[in-house]
Amino acid sequence: YSFNMFLFNKFKGLCAAHIGILVFITNYLSVSIAQGPKVIISPDINGQKKSIDTKLFLTCTVKTDGGTQVTFEWLDPTGEQIPENQVDGSGSRNKRNIYTEQAKFGDQNGLALYIQKIQREHEGKYTCVATLPGGTQQRAEALLETYLKINFADCSSPQHVVVGTDGMIKCKVNANPPATIDWTLNDEALKNGGRITITPDGIRITDVKLDDEGTYVCRAKVFDTGDYDSKAIDFRVYVPPDFSERPAPYKAVEGEDAMFRCKAEGKPDPQYIWLDEKQANLSSEERFNVDKDGTLTIRKVDRNDAGQYRCIAVNDAGRKEAVTYLDVAIRPKIEQFENLTAETDTEATFICRASGMPLPDIKFRKLSSSLSFVSGVQPEDSRIIVEDATEENMKVAKLRITSVEREDDGLYACVANSSEGEGYQNGHLTVEFAPTFSEHIKTHYFSWSNNPVNLTCVAESIPNATISWWKNGRDIDDKSWGRKMANIKKHGEAGISILEILPLDDHYYGTYICKAVNKLGENELEIKLEEAFFPGSISQVILSKVTATTISFKFVPPQSNGGIDIDSYAVEYKRAEDPWESAKRKTFPLGAPYVLEDLMPKTHYQMRFAAHNLVGYGDWSRETTPAITKDITAPEKPIILAPKETEDAVVDSPYPHSYRLEWQIPADNGDPISHFELIYVQVEPNGRKYRDIGPVKSARVQSPGNVEYMLEHLRPDSYYRIQLAAHNSHGLSEQDEIIIKTKIGSPFPPDDYLPPEEIHTGIIVGCIILILFLILLCVDIVFCVTKKIGLIHSLFKCLCDSSAKKTITTRPSNEAESEKMLSDKVKPEIKSGKIEYKSNDKGKPIFSAKDSVV
Repeated sequence: YSFNMFLFNKFKGLCAAHIGILVFITNYLSVSIAQGPKVIISPDINGQKKSIDTKLFLTCTVKTDGGTQVTFEWLDPTGEQIPENQVDGSGSRNKRNIYTEQAKFGDQNGLALYIQKIQREHEGKYTCVATLPGGTQQRAEALLETYLKINFADCSSPQHVVVGTDGMIKCKVNANPPATIDWTLNDEALKNGGRITITPDGIRITDVKLDDEGTYVCRAKVFDTGDYDSKAIDFRVYVPPDFSERPAPYKAVEGEDAMFRCKAEGKPDPQYIWLDEKQANLSSEERFNVDKDGTLTIRKVDRNDAGQYRCIAVNDAGRKEAVTYLDVAIRPKIEQFENLTAETDTEATFICRASGMPLPDIKFRKLSSSLSFVSGVQPEDSRIIVEDATEENMKVAKLRITSVEREDDGLYACVANSSEGEGYQNGHLTVEFAPTFSEHIKTHYFSWSNNPVNLTCVAESIPNATISWWKNGRDIDDKSWGRKMANIKKHGEAGISILEILPLDDHYYGTYICKAVNKLGENELEIKLEEAFFPGSISQVILSKVTATTISFKFVPPQSNGGIDIDSYAVEYKRAEDPWESAKRKTFPLGAPYVLEDLMPKTHYQMRFAAHNLVGYGDWSRETTPAITKDITAPEKPIILAPKETEDAVVDSPYPHSYRLEWQIPADNGDPISHFELIYVQVEPNGRKYRDIGPVKSARVQSPGNVEYMLEHLRPDSYYRIQLAAHNSHGLSEQDEIIIKTKIGSPFPPDDYLPPEEIHTGIIVGCIILILFLILLCVDIVFCVTKKIGLIHSLFKCLCDSSAKKTITTRPSNEAESEKMLSDKVKPEIKSGKIEYKSNDKGKPIFSAKDSVV
């Protein structure tokens, strides 16, 4: 102003316009000089609100040339300087909730303000002061205003309340500006009233019921800010435990398992705790197990387990207790029953001690018998006595055998019985006796030069006997034998000894003594070894039957078998004109049919015979036996094979309507059998004979290969005579004959009757035919579809062609005229049941039908 007045006085002679321009320039310069550089706060937060618990960052700068030095400071709403973040001695920054930091923004220096967590008390004006060179200060302000977002406190999920009590669903809403709150249950709005009270801290429910359970939703809305949020709470109604099955008292036998069942209902499902009288938790005790269903199991109950037990059912709504008791019964137990060893003719006593509650009764039994010994002297054996006694808490019984015999050896059982069960234990009585030899032991052996033989000696004794071998009064192990007994070896142990002998000369044959010794005595057994020889020669051969191709004979055994049994016979045979070097040999086992087969008809044969044993063949018979086979003839008589006949020589058929005939092929007498001829007829007994009462039936069975025939369609419970003969080109053989009787059954066989053996065959054949038919049908269908050929295609084509040939005849339009034409041409005449149509012109029949009109 002073400067303006100075200019006015100085230039008051100028015009008004010039003076105005000077004043404007003067004012502009004065303002610019007075204002100086401007302070800038970024970002500009004036008019904005910041959410509580968020962070804030502000910068303060001044636009100057690069050489101007400016210092900054931030003042809080109270005017206090906000300290700058400092570095401590360890080199790390000691950060506060509100602090400043020097910073460079582009080419300008500045000071940054940091608020780590905005709180309500941080509201107000924050001032940035910039000090310029010369002390001039410039200021800028930033107004911080806050608001609180919606948040839910003490609003956990799930929450629960016990049924029948008053409960609170807790949920508190914090917001600034304050929020409007409402509640819903299962998407339906809740209102105050009745048992429900809505409070700022949640919902209060009185007398909670099971129906109150569900999902509650707390909704908060702030109209000033438009904020909205909700919180779902799973509200559960719990039910205290209540027993649906209380544990019942239990009586267990010692050593067995015991089980208590405890079942409670509640919500959530209860957990179970079992306590004994000492308040011990049985879940962690040995032999005790508590499962999730509340069942207590005690394994191998001990008598000390008896007493009171408590089942406690617990859940978040409460607990319930039930008391029960365990009674332990003591099963009989054998406390002592030991094995015994006694010599024959001495006394042996078994002692059995048994415990239990109540005290048990004791019985003895030998395991080889099903009967127990009675108290006192045994009626069947006075040597055996049973005595009973009682000791402290124990029952005692004795089984005494006054004069022990070998038969007393074996297992004995001590059995203790009471109302609580049974105790059982075995004990063994070992009877010691001097060596004995079995009556079945072999005492006579045969051998021959260089043929090893084993002499076996088995001595029965307890304890086992030591066995030695003697000959001629000397132990064979005696060195005085020298090389005479060099080929003898001993084997065996535990009462069994085997003497292996390889005879080389006569010194090895003779009588050997097996001597058995134990502590109770000794015994001896004589065993003879004799030399065996070849069997003697056969002194007589009897020809029993001669055919065209076979010779049958019998032997008279040789007078000497060489010391051992004959096991077979041999025959060498040849044609009379041939040398013996070309003879054939055949061997027959002892007892087999002696028949030479496949001989030439009408031929002179010579034969010689020898017997055989383990040593070898004896001498061949000195005189040869001549035989001449017969000329070629009809076959020999076949032999019908039949099961065991009845007393009246009748064979029973196992079937009512059939019989399977089997036979043995006879000798063909030099000409092959072509077939067998079979004749059978129904007969009836007539005294000792049978009389034919039915038609004679026959059958021919081809040969070779067939040795059986099934006779079918027989009458049940009837007699039949069956005759069989073999045939070759020379005629029929003699007939073999049997009488059979069929089994009782239905009078006549059904039409589809098959003998049992042939049923399966018929089923198989039928199945095969059915399968082949189905295969052919499938193939024909495929060809019909793909190739247009086959049986099915032909049938369809025939049907189609037949249908195409049919014509449709149209009736004349003038029916009257048509009928007249027909009437004029053809008139029917009826003669003796026939209708004849004849032409009016010529009188010849056109069509006739018997007893019908067309």
